[in-house]
Amino acid sequence: MDVIRAIKVRYSCRDYLKKPVPEGLIRDVLEAGRLAPSARNTQPWKFIVIRSEEKKRGIMKAQPLFNSWMKSAPVFIVVVSDKRGKFSERYHMVDLGFAVQNMMLRASELGLGTCVTGGARWNNLTKVLGLERGLKAVMVVTVGYPSGKKPLLFKVAEKTGAYKHDRKPLEEIAEFLK
Repeated sequence: MDVIRAIKVRYSCRDYLKKPVPEGLIRDVLEAGRLAPSARNTQPWKFIVIRSEEKKRGIMKAQPLFNSWMKSAPVFIVVVSDKRGKFSERYHMVDLGFAVQNMMLRASELGLGTCVTGGARWNNLTKVLGLERGLKAVMVVTVGYPSGKKPLLFKVAEKTGAYKHDRKPLEEIAEFLK
């Protein structure tokens, strides 16, 4: 699959098959994240792969808003900012965004679904994982084989027009200065 195709087919998957994802595929997804660019090549990331139901429940408790769909995901990848380096945190979030986008596109290419989750109480999540000082959990990416079904909330949003996968036209978002 070429890059533009992966970009076009990727979506935020919120319903997964009860099918384990082989470690080799997860490693492949993580490798895509590892290869992301970062400011001054600091690579300020750590990825924690969670498969244990108990650990996933702990993560969901630390992220209480609108997360019931997460339980269907066989894998959580917790994205951690490593702030122990010399550079400002403002670069870390951009760098982590590059890494996560790489991972999501590679997962899409491999036939896996992903969704980046928000709404976490990040300090709680950092404690649940027992992260050392200077490491902070900043997002969770769910990974698995998409079920093909859309959750009810997604269906309602589509009917009301609250959710559209359509993107704004380029003419609306880009300006070419002369």
